[in-house]
Amino acid sequence: MKINATIIAVVTILALAFWTAPVAGGDTETVDLAGKYEILIDNTIAKCLEKGRHLDSRSSNLRRAAIISCLKAGYLKAHKEELTVYLVGVKVVPSSGIVQYHLNKKFFETFRPHEIYALLRGDQVPSNWSASSHPAEYREEK
Repeated sequence: MKINATIIAVVTILALAFWTAPVAGGDTETVDLAGKYEILIDNTIAKCLEKGRHLDSRSSNLRRAAIISCLKAGYLKAHKEELTVYLVGVKVVPSSGIVQYHLNKKFFETFRPHEIYALLRGDQVPSNWSASSHPAEYREEK
């Protein structure tokens, strides 16, 4: 009887050990993924700031891209933790291109850079602004 009880106890302990082991491994995997995502976000921020060096360019296209890149770098810095949680939740493959896609998707859901660029140039007022939120020079009829 003691041998049967011992065997059952050992089998139960081994079963519990193997049953809970994947759960513990999943936590470390999540932490590793979060670290990889943070590194990829930091790399993206560095690339955006590098593109921001073209703010004084003679080309209007380069200036526009530099403004968008600076806005994106600021957004990524401000929302780094939120974006990391999002990437872990979506279970994105920690590849540079795939993470870039998701970061761009979140950024362009939040900002409309072409409208901001138009404001900086003084071309137009974004159509989604209410009259009360326009700067004084845009409230007057031109």
